[in-house]
Amino acid sequence: MKKINFTLAGKKVVEKWKIWISISLSIVAIALIAFSIFAGVNKDAGRGVNVGIDFTGGNIVTIQTKYQRGAEDDAHEKEVMAVVKEVLGEKNAQISYTQTGGSTNLNVIVRFNLLSKDNDTNEKLNNEIVASLQSKLSEQIANDQDITLEYTGPSASSELILTAFLSVLISTLLILVYIVIRFRNLFTGLSAIIALLHDVIIVFALTVIFHIQINSSFIAAIITIIAYSINNTIVLFDRVRENYKAIPTGETINNNMVVNKSIAQTLSRSILTTITTMAAIVILTIIGVSSIREFALPVLFGLLAGTFSSIFIAPSLYCLMKNASDNSVKRNINKVKKEKKQKAKKEIKDTAVV
Repeated sequence: MKKINFTLAGKKVVEKWKIWISISLSIVAIALIAFSIFAGVNKDAGRGVNVGIDFTGGNIVTIQTKYQRGAEDDAHEKEVMAVVKEVLGEKNAQISYTQTGGSTNLNVIVRFNLLSKDNDTNEKLNNEIVASLQSKLSEQIANDQDITLEYTGPSASSELILTAFLSVLISTLLILVYIVIRFRNLFTGLSAIIALLHDVIIVFALTVIFHIQINSSFIAAIITIIAYSINNTIVLFDRVRENYKAIPTGETINNNMVVNKSIAQTLSRSILTTITTMAAIVILTIIGVSSIREFALPVLFGLLAGTFSSIFIAPSLYCLMKNASDNSVKRNINKVKKEKKQKAKKEIKDTAVV
């Protein structure tokens, strides 16, 4: 089987760092525009981002039916959902997402927003919804159901947000420590971490653009992407290290040339592994239920962002920092040499005067 090779025209990547950064900034700019549009349409700045009830607080109603799961799942689900939407519509509830499950019987799970900030009022409205669902489902479907309703309050949501933030922060810091220890190079660690932050920002931006719900599945997707993206970046920097070692002692080192060569050597591997992973994620996105898609779509965005950052952003940032450091060292060396020459000339002059 013939090996597939991907090449970059001219193999000059890091020199075009302005282009790569401009692409990322353009996506962020589009996300800001999308945010403004969604917030304007809904007349609420908070609705510019589709935040799920995991983070805002909300209700979960579970309807366990007696329907045996089988070929008629879709028809039965539509019957149940028609009643659910009618009842929730009467209460002006906004459905977050729906999900079907159950090993033998068809179960329907629906999430919707808190109907009141007051706990007692919200509980009263929830009881009315359960009673109405039981009544209408019995009338229209003539099937026994077991209906339960629970809600997540704002305090639990704030704790979840804090836990999610700490999870991402701790995993990022541990990755930074690992990279610095492995490569013994702070620039490698910093560029890798900035690239990871870039991936998170881009995934969030694309999530805003496509108005995908942000919930606990989104946080799981972010952590997955961080782990995946750093793998490609480490492979690249490992090759950079090997190429530096291969340079003969005393030969002038061109950082851009070394990194561009490393990118060309690892390009096929990065693209092929991404395509392989994306194939599975695309299938999950197409055939998965809504809760699976909420996880799969951010992962799909992250795969694209992670591949882009590991090939273009991370190595470009490394070269910018490495070149700046080397130039600073050269300036200091030249400054010391100049001072020594001036001091030597002064000593010669003082000796001649004496």
